[in-house]
Amino acid sequence: MPKTSGNVWNVFKYEFLSLVKRRSFILSLVLVPLIPMLIIGGLRLLQGKDVPSIQEVFVKELTNPLPFGIVDESGLIKQYPEWSKMRFIAFEEEAQAREKTAAGELQGFYRISKDYLSSGEITLVKPEVNMVSELAETKSLGELIKFNLIDGDEALYTRMTNLMDVETRYLDVEKADTRDQSSGATFGVPFAIALFFYMLIIISSNQMLSAISKEKENRTIEILLSSTSPMDLFLGKVFARGAATLLQTTVWLGTILLVSMLNNSGFTLPFQLDLSPRLLIFGLPYFIVGFLLFGSLLAGMGAMAPNTREGSQYMMIVNAPLVFAYISINQIIASPTSTMTTFLTLFPMTSPIVIPTRIVIGILPGWQIAASFAILLITTLLVMRGVSHLFSSQTLLSGEKFNIKTFFRTLVFGK
Repeated sequence: MPKTSGNVWNVFKYEFLSLVKRRSFILSLVLVPLIPMLIIGGLRLLQGKDVPSIQEVFVKELTNPLPFGIVDESGLIKQYPEWSKMRFIAFEEEAQAREKTAAGELQGFYRISKDYLSSGEITLVKPEVNMVSELAETKSLGELIKFNLIDGDEALYTRMTNLMDVETRYLDVEKADTRDQSSGATFGVPFAIALFFYMLIIISSNQMLSAISKEKENRTIEILLSSTSPMDLFLGKVFARGAATLLQTTVWLGTILLVSMLNNSGFTLPFQLDLSPRLLIFGLPYFIVGFLLFGSLLAGMGAMAPNTREGSQYMMIVNAPLVFAYISINQIIASPTSTMTTFLTLFPMTSPIVIPTRIVIGILPGWQIAASFAILLITTLLVMRGVSHLFSSQTLLSGEKFNIKTFFRTLVFGK
């Protein structure tokens, strides 16, 4: 591995400050969290102070003390159990039920047709839209009809409404998938985490290729090499790009956390977002080392490619394993203990997004984390060693066409 001249820190400081002072970086740092906040704030202003929120509407409708009337022309409902007496009042004539509804003593009334047993026809008459209570009481009416269809047999009705009490037991609790399959968070949260880490590594590492290729095109690389060694240039650029990405991510996540803590948005997720502390403990090292791996590979491509266009043509070769892991994420979430998932967990080119995803899923043996990180770290060090041979004055200043065979041969065997 080529030696450094002790200017890594100077290169890092120069590159980092150059990145964070760019207008594009500052705009992305501010606008990405600001735009959603402005949209949410605008919706709240348009909503107005006097307009009730969705939660208030639900509470108001569900706590409405008025019952519904029942006009049973079929003669089916003969018994009213205790749980139904506060919800329904029986009427012989429809005119009487209409009168009580118009007087504000009922929310409305149901008219059960004479041929209900053959047609199933029921009519609801009410003075205003009251969707929440309507859905709730229509379901209660259905239970009341079931109760009368079995002649008011309490024991039979209890068994009919509680058919089974199934207890699940696992042969091996440690290996079993005990997740709540009915919860949206079971699949939604791991998918979001996989997308987050995938985008972070892909975008930040691909920028390495673009930055070095552009510096070769505009001959800035010649000026930099006159004051520092190629190895210092390589390490300084990789570490600076990683630090800038971490800063950006910290600001974005911090803003999301702040908005959630203040709870001023008035919007809630359809499921509880409960992230394990292990995601931060292990996710951050995996992102850092994963970025160093892919960032180094693409920096090496940038060092060999004469221009950005030619380097971008081969970029997909490096990114292919990461892309494969992402498009396989549904299978990983559905089968977190499968052979394929275990392979992707240990394979260093896919583990940076698979490990955080499996941490959120919660089914991940400790030995796989240790083995995976060790393999990833060793692979990254070997790749950085190989890429360091590409960062030479001869390679950086040459205008030769990119050769994929030479690239991988240099990574493995050096010069």
